[in-house]
Amino acid sequence: MIEGTPGGELVVSGDERSATVTGLANGKRYSFTVTAETEAGRGPASAASNEVLVAGAPGTPPDLVVRSYDRALLVNWGPAEANGGPIDGYRVTARSESGESRTVTVSGAHRQAQVESLTNGVPYTVEVVAFGVAGESEPAVAEPVAPARVDSASLRAKARQRQGRFRVRVALTVGAAEAVRARAGGLIKVGRRNYPLAPWSGNLKASKAKQVTLKPKRAADAREIARVLRGGGPLAKKVRAKVRVAFEDEAGYKLRKRARVLLR
Repeated sequence: MIEGTPGGELVVSGDERSATVTGLANGKRYSFTVTAETEAGRGPASAASNEVLVAGAPGTPPDLVVRSYDRALLVNWGPAEANGGPIDGYRVTARSESGESRTVTVSGAHRQAQVESLTNGVPYTVEVVAFGVAGESEPAVAEPVAPARVDSASLRAKARQRQGRFRVRVALTVGAAEAVRARAGGLIKVGRRNYPLAPWSGNLKASKAKQVTLKPKRAADAREIARVLRGGGPLAKKVRAKVRVAFEDEAGYKLRKRARVLLR
């Protein structure tokens, strides 16, 4: 006879050496003793076993959201139902129709993972599975999403001289599925001297290009750069703009781009 603590008994035949005890409550710990019983009566109980936590497989992770980035997908989800046991982790898999797949595993405390090294323009189906001591959940599955490039390759600059002013024109192109906030800045390098540009920041709509004008922070710097450009010569041919652009979405994912432009 097998007796569980807290209460409950199970009787099996004398030639059995194992038994499955059912009807237990998830989230509780149980220990067990075994007693032999014959026609002559019941013998003493064995020493109690170690305590065992009874748990079911985790529930399917809820609230699955997938965002598209350059060669990557950012995946968010809600906490899965534990069903009595700790959730050890989550396994996130992105799989294309051709069979290409990438998997990321994070701890049970995480609600976000980034799957990288994907192919831009190729749709991936994302699955998230919770796993713990009692097994794995059913997967949460999102509609296919294709990574998209956040691109500032069209970054360009040119000098414009008007009433002593000098400007650098910067074109930003955002190709991500999500809208982002962008910050732009940089400097103008003339010989060994660096002239900082006044920074710009603003919100960019998904897949919408925005023209941004940067100019030196100080009017005196603008006049000096314009003087060098008007004067010609070897130094004027080496005036460069170094521009940096940072993109950030609501989830805090960041992407930075840099460009160097020769000003003529």
